[in-house]
Amino acid sequence: IMWRMPNGLAYVNVGHTNLNPQTFRAMMEMPDNTKIVMIHDTIPLDHPEFQTEAARAKFVERLTTVINFANHIIVPSDQVRENVEKRMVGTGHRVPVVVSPLGVDIGAPPVDPAKSERPYFVILGTIEPRKNHGFLLDIWERMHSKMDESRIPELRIIGARGWRNEEVFKRLDESPIVGRTVFELGPLPDKEMKRQLAGATALLFPSHVEGFGLPPFEAATLGIPSIAAPLRTTEIHLGDMAVYADTDDMYQWFKAIRELASEDLAEQSRRHAALRAFRLPTWEKHFDRVFGLI
Repeated sequence: IMWRMPNGLAYVNVGHTNLNPQTFRAMMEMPDNTKIVMIHDTIPLDHPEFQTEAARAKFVERLTTVINFANHIIVPSDQVRENVEKRMVGTGHRVPVVVSPLGVDIGAPPVDPAKSERPYFVILGTIEPRKNHGFLLDIWERMHSKMDESRIPELRIIGARGWRNEEVFKRLDESPIVGRTVFELGPLPDKEMKRQLAGATALLFPSHVEGFGLPPFEAATLGIPSIAAPLRTTEIHLGDMAVYADTDDMYQWFKAIRELASEDLAEQSRRHAALRAFRLPTWEKHFDRVFGLI
């Protein structure tokens, strides 16, 4: 590294790779360098139940390196800033932490959004415990026990299967409602993901915890509402543009899903227009803050 990088280097790491003492010690040999690292979240430390032990141990090593060597830390939300600053206590280091929300830009709405004979809802993201897919399967099973199947909306699950979620995988493989009202679409190319999202009645976002949580914002750019857990970052940046429901209250979710599924076209159009006009975080503002550190 010393032979390849110039003096006055600004090293910006946004991917959690090469976050090891050897890399940073090498850069310390060069004068006037600035080391800036983005920490997307501290979930492996704060919620170890959602991670493998190996992933948690690797994250501890990386965050320790960042706290010991970085000049600045960038985070996507106030919640992550507070969590990172808490981890600095007692280390003898106090690295400045800058909050720079992620920009939201997935391009123009597709001209051919996905179609369905009945309303459908989308959950977007890796199928892992933190995303709470099992909760939605519980809701759809309840619908089957309470409603005529012809009146039940579809649930479309977009994302790869992840880790530590064998019970949910088993349900997706064996549940009688899968293939009838619940469909696992797997990981999709961006273009097809946008088609599915643009044709949805709403995005469902029952996540337990997020660093930032992009899916509700991506949905909003397409004019699609979200039913979301009341996570702090979502509430700050989406305000009352989302429908919030506690994930310990299945009835609240059941009711919100049924209400959106039964909205008339005029109300849907009004909601979609309001979302498309809503001002979301931009990449321009994000990078203004990042470049201000260099």
